[in-house]
Amino acid sequence: MLTLGCSKGSYSSTANAADGGGDGLPDGALPLCVEDGGATGAVALSEAGVASDVDEFAPNAPVAKMVSSIGRVNIYAATAPRSLDRVDVYLGSALAGTRVTIAVQEAAAQGAAFQKVFDVQLDFGACRGWASTGPISVPLVAGHFYAIGLDPNQPIDAYVSTDANALPIDGAFGRLVSSKTTSSVSNAGLTWDKASTAEFNRQRLATSPRVPDARDVVVDAAATPDAGDAAAPDAPRG
Repeated sequence: MLTLGCSKGSYSSTANAADGGGDGLPDGALPLCVEDGGATGAVALSEAGVASDVDEFAPNAPVAKMVSSIGRVNIYAATAPRSLDRVDVYLGSALAGTRVTIAVQEAAAQGAAFQKVFDVQLDFGACRGWASTGPISVPLVAGHFYAIGLDPNQPIDAYVSTDANALPIDGAFGRLVSSKTTSSVSNAGLTWDKASTAEFNRQRLATSPRVPDARDVVVDAAATPDAGDAAAPDAPRG
């Protein structure tokens, strides 16, 4: 199991927007986590050593009203062949001994069941900041959907945007289309049931281009499902 130091630092987003979500929040009693210049430093690199594009979603999300140990994922539609180089999720913990699992699950089509492609368990201190996978290399296939998020072993503070009019949100790799809660982010059988466009979680995804292969479908970003369509599975096919 990896030991995690979370960070008060921030990446530049794809648009070079400043990180605006760390201060002035209702959980002021929680200290910022000790900055870790490695796993959560200012520059994310791909497996090939190329600087990644970093998209931050919900940078100004407030802390949720109640602590919870429920799992939360954002659901993304990939519109270009990319490599997922790192996942960061913002959270706070007032309890010692917190462990979180960050996972990536993939669905070949809207409404199809998700399959786990990556997970890692991390220790998280009594503080607020970024939980990070560190460097990874997960291919994002154009035309596929990805449920990305975490669940903790005990109650934590989640940072959740409730801007119901915000989705979809475009990124370098595709777009954020919906979110959902789940008992575990790493178990098999994650479905689209109860996916929602009413809220989404504060996350950062670092991605870089990769060479397309036979799995990739040419996707017109303007034609990808909108947030409302992506919040629920397709009707069963006869």
